[in-house]
Amino acid sequence: MATEKKPVVDRRDFLKVLGISGAAATLAGCGNTSIESGVEKVQSYVQPEDFVVPGNSVFYASTCTQCQSNCGIMGRVREGRVLKLEGNPNSIISKGKICGLGQASIQVQYNPDRLTTPMIRDGESLVPATWDQAIKVINQGLGKDSQISGDEIIFLTNGVSGHQKVLIDNFLESYNSKNHIAYEALSNRVGETVRENLYGYSNPVQKVKDAKLIVSFGNDFLGSGVSPVFMATQYAQFRKAPRGTLIQIEPRMTLTGGNADRWYPIRPGTEGVFALGLAC
Repeated sequence: MATEKKPVVDRRDFLKVLGISGAAATLAGCGNTSIESGVEKVQSYVQPEDFVVPGNSVFYASTCTQCQSNCGIMGRVREGRVLKLEGNPNSIISKGKICGLGQASIQVQYNPDRLTTPMIRDGESLVPATWDQAIKVINQGLGKDSQISGDEIIFLTNGVSGHQKVLIDNFLESYNSKNHIAYEALSNRVGETVRENLYGYSNPVQKVKDAKLIVSFGNDFLGSGVSPVFMATQYAQFRKAPRGTLIQIEPRMTLTGGNADRWYPIRPGTEGVFALGLAC
């Protein structure tokens, strides 16, 4: 009686098949349809620093710019790529902590939807352009033969500081312009102006930890204040013995209201009237 001969698969072929199928299943779970999906171009350093060792991380101290708190951060970099951000333990603001915005700010560097090329207006739409094309357009408008200067030149950025702000100011000064407009989605400019008029400082340090009773009128200092990370540390010390009491008065419950001992809802816009009535 003839017997069926089974195919022989050696160990190397088995592991090869298993590896491909496992990788394919992993890629499919990540939304990729093949091994080539999500391929990135990896380039080595042209002139690597002496302290860079492949496989070892290097930490750089910087400043978070996701809001006006300007918390100190530490970036873990490996092979030229930022992998993780954490608070700088030596920062007097963050003291080694960082909020959700700071943690997510690494996506500003690697977001696939970010602008990777200059954009030039073509009629009513913006079209991608090369750097040579963009520099040519700038030279045509601001070259030696250009008559554009003064208020005709506007430099639009997000919130910048340090050497970037100095470079922008020097650039505008060379064209007799002072039109540097900084757009910030989460701006505290109104609050800064009020604090400047009241205390002489735009961002004074509030020692919440030393208070015994806090009556807050719509000030969400734990959620969207001047520095939520700094205030969270202060508030934690405020809650220690002898424990302080927080009374939050606001139109809708905020993060600070949810952590308060007493929360009183009022009609929007009546904070001032309520405060005057309480003072009288």
